[in-house]
Amino acid sequence: MAVTRWSILTVLLALVSGCSQDLQRTADTMVADEFLRDGTHVRAIPFFLDSGRYYEQETSDSTSVDQQIVLPMLKDLNALCPLAQWVVPDKKDPKLAFAVLVELPDDTTKVDAMAKIVESADAKFDGMILQQWGHKWLSLDFIDQETAEFFKQDDPDFDKQR
Repeated sequence: MAVTRWSILTVLLALVSGCSQDLQRTADTMVADEFLRDGTHVRAIPFFLDSGRYYEQETSDSTSVDQQIVLPMLKDLNALCPLAQWVVPDKKDPKLAFAVLVELPDDTTKVDAMAKIVESADAKFDGMILQQWGHKWLSLDFIDQETAEFFKQDDPDFDKQR
């Protein structure tokens, strides 16, 4: 079964809305079962350095968000805590990722510092970075401004829930 970007977003939104007692465990299970199980994931930073893209799927070869927001954020996270960072490439287009995953450390101080890095990247981004923090994994989804506004109109507290 192919996982689409919208199905990922749907699952993330369901998680954010509080459909589970242990959202972190549910998030980690999703990462393990949906993204890492088949072994097609690749290292994130080299993927983006080699013209891989995540955010700008419908545009030309321009990858400004990937190069100006996603890659610097991943580099900052890696400098803070050099744990696994993966993207899951699309099977039809291996230069296009549909998931960005970051392993989390056991040190809560470092996790807090990671959250600040992600929030800083989110502040620079016109859209919104959806974050699903697990116990072991952080799953990120970058949505454009139009989609972010749609979610905010549908649920005025959406921005506070992420």
